[in-house]
Amino acid sequence: MTAPPFKTVSFLDPKVVAERADDGTVLLSSPYSLGAYAPSVIHLLQHWAQTEPDRIFLADRSGPSGEWRRKTYAQMWDATCAISQAMLDRGLGPERPVMILSANSIDHALIALGAMGAGIPVAPISVAHSLMSTEFTQLKQVVDLVQPGMIYVENGQLYERALAALNLDGIDIVFSAAPPGGAATTPLDDLLATAPGEAQARAFASLNPDTIA
Repeated sequence: MTAPPFKTVSFLDPKVVAERADDGTVLLSSPYSLGAYAPSVIHLLQHWAQTEPDRIFLADRSGPSGEWRRKTYAQMWDATCAISQAMLDRGLGPERPVMILSANSIDHALIALGAMGAGIPVAPISVAHSLMSTEFTQLKQVVDLVQPGMIYVENGQLYERALAALNLDGIDIVFSAAPPGGAATTPLDDLLATAPGEAQARAFASLNPDTIA
């Protein structure tokens, strides 16, 4: 068998400084100084959208035939800015975060990046709380704790029972496909169609390493 090709990655030599405190605690630290770093993940997305706009950032298989869906850095950056503006227009923020109930996907990433790009906390919740539970007790507790202003579900009908168990007053339900019944909903395409404005630019400019993600 031929070994697969591996890209050579330049790593620092592993070094750890170990100190033992008087109470027996062992303190481990790195002797290397922290170098320059981007203020947030969103700044990294902006950088690569400007540097390598046509390079594929994310790809997944979607649709009944499992065809590839691909998004470049530039496409993801444009979508992030649009979703950020749409979320700000809906009054979302640190006190009204975004909750994601669906599994990993490109649309999941769009919602997460859009929220973080506007300084809006995002809470991805294990799908087990929505799809494997019957009483949805833990999901209700999470909603009570997070107090989301928006909940995203990729397939609305798949999460219809979970949503029906929640108090959705004041919560915008966003979906990618198959809108759930019994709740006011917004298609993700509406968020993507939003034109970024000054609010989005100000929110992005305010992001820093201490911003809640």
